[in-house]
Amino acid sequence: MRNRLFYLCLGLAILLCALRLTLWQGANPEYDYTVRQLFRFLFFPLTLAAFLLSPSRVGWLAKICIGLALLFIAIPCVAPPVTLLPWRQQYLLSGCWILGSLGVAIGLFALAARLKGSLPGILCLAGSLSFAFCAGEIYFLATDQAQDGIVNDSRHSKYASLPYLGDYGSNIVTGKSGDFPVGKGSPYAEANRQLKFDDEMYDVLYGFDEKGRRITPEASAHPLYQLMLFGCSYTFGYGLNDEETWAWNLAKDLGPQWKLENYAYNGFGPQQMLSLIEDGAVENTDAPHKAAVFLALEDQLRRNAGLIYKNSIHYALDSSGKPVRDGWTTDLFISKICAIPKYLNGSQLARYLSLGLILGVARKDHVEHVKTWQAIIKESSDLLKKRYDARLVVLLWPDVEYLKPELDKNGIPTLLVKNMLPDWEKTQGASYYIHATLDWHPNALASREIANGLAKYFREHYGASK
Repeated sequence: MRNRLFYLCLGLAILLCALRLTLWQGANPEYDYTVRQLFRFLFFPLTLAAFLLSPSRVGWLAKICIGLALLFIAIPCVAPPVTLLPWRQQYLLSGCWILGSLGVAIGLFALAARLKGSLPGILCLAGSLSFAFCAGEIYFLATDQAQDGIVNDSRHSKYASLPYLGDYGSNIVTGKSGDFPVGKGSPYAEANRQLKFDDEMYDVLYGFDEKGRRITPEASAHPLYQLMLFGCSYTFGYGLNDEETWAWNLAKDLGPQWKLENYAYNGFGPQQMLSLIEDGAVENTDAPHKAAVFLALEDQLRRNAGLIYKNSIHYALDSSGKPVRDGWTTDLFISKICAIPKYLNGSQLARYLSLGLILGVARKDHVEHVKTWQAIIKESSDLLKKRYDARLVVLLWPDVEYLKPELDKNGIPTLLVKNMLPDWEKTQGASYYIHATLDWHPNALASREIANGLAKYFREHYGASK
């Protein structure tokens, strides 16, 4: 009876741990809540019960090591996501994985020494893998990695006393296109602060309009031009205050006769643009002249393929090469594999392995990713013209200038960002990043230059003036 209870408690503890480690972002909310609550309240009692009920032949060394190891591994599972923690606590989570995997290895070796038959060999193999995980974790913790010590911290932002302010990200909901800020019926603000160890990289305030879009200067009551902006964090203005984004600067340069709408958001790609247009979520004003801009960069090629862990609409190409909706990126198997760092919260080794896998798959399937990206852009351009009588202009970041010939072939106008940034070649872009090595989002200088270049383009092609 005692042995049965031991195996029952141990099995349930392992099952709860496995369920908790494999929670994915797109999981059903009820399932997600149930697993988290069961793990929080039952894992530790089940582990303690298994420890006390374990057979005498297991040995005290194996009992103590495996018991402590499970407790160490449980800490990252119940801790907040590592990106929300100060860097010292981030390193503590990595330490938990080191001690947990080392404890599992020692416990399995000790248990194997007391048993006979084929089981000791299996236990030694499992112990060796656990020890290898421990060694890899120590190596990547001890060596410099680009993201070490970086944490987003809205809770301690200097803007925390402003009205309508919540923690950055608290307003995100899953809509038809994926995760997007939800409109609150009136303008509101969110704080975002990023630290490198204890040094502040930026501390900014994001303003949103009543529809959840990043705010731009107010246009006249009856504007002559409507300009729709699509893209990712580069267009949204990640790490920049409202008046520092290129969308804001462009609106100021063009004047109140231009109504700008910023539909971009962090982690977006062309699939969100197409989905918003298909769903009629893009505002159709009475302005007689309309245009749209999409800022493209290399990382977007991987987003529709699920190689970024974000809940997003997914498009696949049908037999005619036309993009059609095909579920969510979080439903893709590769997306769950790329989310290893989220499963193993705070593990340095998991982060490195995930990054290597993403880059490997991206290189292997690059041609297919480009083909799908081009098809989505063309479909978006066609729908903008058909539904809004708006022409799409694609703004190419320097790492995707090779996409220009195909866009030209499809009759889609393109502009090169590098032509707008005079010091790009001299500084290899470093002078236009928020941080030269840690954060490659455009800084305020880059935003002003991009806005100037776009304002010049639209004045020339639309005869616009302030």
